[in-house]
Amino acid sequence: MAGDVLVKKPSYEVGQGAVRLRVTQNSPVENTLSLRVEYDKAEVPARAYYADYCDVVQGRAGISLIFGKLKPGTSVLRNKVKIVFPEELFIRQFWKNSRELHKKMEDDYYPLFLFP
Repeated sequence: MAGDVLVKKPSYEVGQGAVRLRVTQNSPVENTLSLRVEYDKAEVPARAYYADYCDVVQGRAGISLIFGKLKPGTSVLRNKVKIVFPEELFIRQFWKNSRELHKKMEDDYYPLFLFP
């Protein structure tokens, strides 16, 4: 809108602790939402997710790790958790840090190791 002049951008934050949402008014009809997560302040979740399905998929946004639970007696997913890494971060964070785990699993489970 060419005639609109914004003198001040009102904004406010919602939330406490590690996760906060900032709402900024850009114009009378437009807002911007920003989500801030401070991982060093986040609590470790009390729940765990046990998966009986796992897949690694390369997509447009990067590398996706998909974990899921199957419906009993089927190959259909009941639910899933998808974690997406940009390619560079996947290599730097996940792949590089998983080499020690991979070696330990080979050493401990080689006789039972299932090859793809």
